[in-house]
Amino acid sequence: MSFTTFSCLPVVLTLCVWYAFSKDTDTVPMDTPGPKYYPDDGLESNDKTYLKQGMDPFKIVHTPLPTPNATAPNPTFKWTIAADDDCMPSIACPVFSLAFPDFDGKCVDQWMEVTDGVAGSKRYCGKTGPMNMVAAQQDGLREIYIIFKNNYRMFPAKFECTVACGEKNKANFLPKVLTPKIKPDCMCGQKPPRNRIIGGHETYFAEFPWIAAMVVKDTRQPYCIGSVINDRMILTAGHCFKGKFRQAKNTHVVLNAYLMDPMPNINVIKTSVVYRTYDEETLQKLDAANGSFRYSVDRIWIHPLYVSDTSDYDTAVMILSKPINITAFKEYSPICLPDLMYDVDAYSGWTAAISGWGLPSLTALGTNTEMKQITVEVSKPAECKKVFGERLVSTKRQLCAAYFDASEDSCAGDSGGPLIVEYRPQSWYQVGIISWGDGCALKGHPGVYYRTTSTNQWIRYMSNMKEAVWCDVPSE
Repeated sequence: MSFTTFSCLPVVLTLCVWYAFSKDTDTVPMDTPGPKYYPDDGLESNDKTYLKQGMDPFKIVHTPLPTPNATAPNPTFKWTIAADDDCMPSIACPVFSLAFPDFDGKCVDQWMEVTDGVAGSKRYCGKTGPMNMVAAQQDGLREIYIIFKNNYRMFPAKFECTVACGEKNKANFLPKVLTPKIKPDCMCGQKPPRNRIIGGHETYFAEFPWIAAMVVKDTRQPYCIGSVINDRMILTAGHCFKGKFRQAKNTHVVLNAYLMDPMPNINVIKTSVVYRTYDEETLQKLDAANGSFRYSVDRIWIHPLYVSDTSDYDTAVMILSKPINITAFKEYSPICLPDLMYDVDAYSGWTAAISGWGLPSLTALGTNTEMKQITVEVSKPAECKKVFGERLVSTKRQLCAAYFDASEDSCAGDSGGPLIVEYRPQSWYQVGIISWGDGCALKGHPGVYYRTTSTNQWIRYMSNMKEAVWCDVPSE
């Protein structure tokens, strides 16, 4: 479990702030913009805000303790700033005092890094901080990420920063220094040659090589589904990580899976929890016999703006404990992600596919043992909003899709799985993540998916931090 505590500081504006060790932090509702004070007390912090035009600036103030504690842990502070389409988040720090760079001009002892996670990044230290810095000059980037690292507790670090919607003609763009690692001899979104969900049709083995079964540790029972996006990361839904699954050690990821053990229907008809566990030797034999590859999970990152009550920003990434063995996994092909640019009407009317081991019906005792797939049609945003009303937070971040006669649908156990479209001939792209719905296969009630285009920038930021290797994107 994570360790959290409230800290109320006697400053000019008394304010309670969440502090948490960055590992396995709990998600909390999004804070409203306002001055935030971060003391140098050795605790790590994650904070976030959402900017709109006309909103008061988000202020970040870091103040040193009167007596520095040289033995306290070296903390890391992180801020995620997201913005509306018409807002370009800009950071300015008129008050800035950190330890000076080393003899090579590198910021080592204390530094603040500002990045858009995709292309632009810059690290600051000494007396000069960011001034009206925005994302690298690339359309579609509406988030910036700020990191402060204090490796030298005896220097009284101090800064006062303001984040607001900036003006493009008055901004300083972050230098383009980030480039993803591409493996040129593999291609994303490719189904292998054919060699042999409610309703649903059986898939053939390895038809969807990007599908990741998220199983209870030491079992072959999937509780959620994810998708392989590069050699280190699995993309899935934020709501999959509840209870014991908040801890990475309780989840294994099985790739190249097809036949799996059923997961009891514990959420709907409240069957008893029966996990079919195996010893390590037996598990290895079963995985090998099924042509599967098993990985433990090193870290779970839930989107910092995720709100469980509304399922907004319902996305997460898992970092595998080691890179995927591409040589052994001959059918390896991660799913492609859409470009950063997107339109709210994108993919409306398109035929899409979903696959997984979810419940065959709400009253079933357990999930399917064979992977199933169905095709659905992506609804227009207005139609989706008409069905769900205020429960649908944003058509910019959520989309609906349903089978034509509502006889087939995703269901419990399919959560986190990819909604894919054939964006280019024989090349598949993930446009959504299975999020929620009213029951399963109810006529007039499509399933709700989280748009990958809404968190594409954050996903790439997480990947760049771990130096993940991507497959190349199919040409036009």
